[in-house]
Amino acid sequence: MSVFIQPSVSYKINEMFSVGGGFVYSFGNVKLRQAMPVQFQDGSDGEARLKGNANGMGYNLGLYVKPISSLEVGLTYRSQVKMSVKKGDAEFTVPASLSTAFPNTHFSASLPLPSVVSLGLSYELTANLRVQAEVSYVNWKAYDTLKFDYVDNTPQLE
Repeated sequence: MSVFIQPSVSYKINEMFSVGGGFVYSFGNVKLRQAMPVQFQDGSDGEARLKGNANGMGYNLGLYVKPISSLEVGLTYRSQVKMSVKKGDAEFTVPASLSTAFPNTHFSASLPLPSVVSLGLSYELTANLRVQAEVSYVNWKAYDTLKFDYVDNTPQLE
């Protein structure tokens, strides 16, 4: 879960153009649960559970254009927000023979919320009918790698 607080300001340049921008502060919690490539004697998998609180900052920008009376165009950008977890809890459920390799510990991490670019169009067909469309590009590449720094590192946790 993440909550965004986004105070912003906008300025109407004229009847055709407006611009805006703002600050983004986000906070939330992280809960990850993942099977591990170790097994108990009964064949069940080991498990890693990571949880913690995170926060981060970013910004947003916007542009509004009304080229003709019936057409409105909006373009927005929200920057990537790097959510920082400072003292999360890491719990590992593994066979007893591996418990020293995977100790329950704390971790820190930087977890990105991807940047987003959105383009919206609105066209007034009649006084009572308006058609709208929006397309967004989300930079999911921000999730290519997630790294966790454990307080009690072992060769298996690096």
